Amino acid sequence: MQFNTLPPEALAPIRDRFLVALRDRESRVQHAVATASTGEPAVLLDDIHKIRGVAPMLGMARLGALAADAEDRLEAWLNASFAPPRMPDDLQSCLRALHHAMREALD
Repeated sequence: MQFNTLPPEALAPIRDRFLVALRDRESRVQHAVATASTGEPAVLLDDIHKIRGVAPMLGMARLGALAADAEDRLEAWLNASFAPPRMPDDLQSCLRALHHAMREALD
C-alpha cells in the first residue's frame, strides 16, 4: 500500500498515530543509546523495524533511512556468533543519529 497517494486529510490520522507510537519508541532508543545495551533486543528491533517501514510513507525519508541503517546494524550485532554485551560504537552512533531524527520529528 502506498500512503503517498492518499490525500493529506486521509494521511493525518495515520501520521498522528505514528507520532504517538514514536514517542514511546523514542524513549527505548534513547535508553539504548545511553546504556550502549539493548535491554529487550526484540522490542528495540521491532520498534526500529516499524519506523523503517512507516516513516518513508509519511514523508519522513531521512527518519526511515536512519531506521533502516540501525535495523541492519542491530540485526547483524544480535545475530553474530559472539556478540559482546556492549553494542559496537558504530551501532551506538547509528542509534544516536536515529534518536536525534526521532526527536526532530516529535518537535
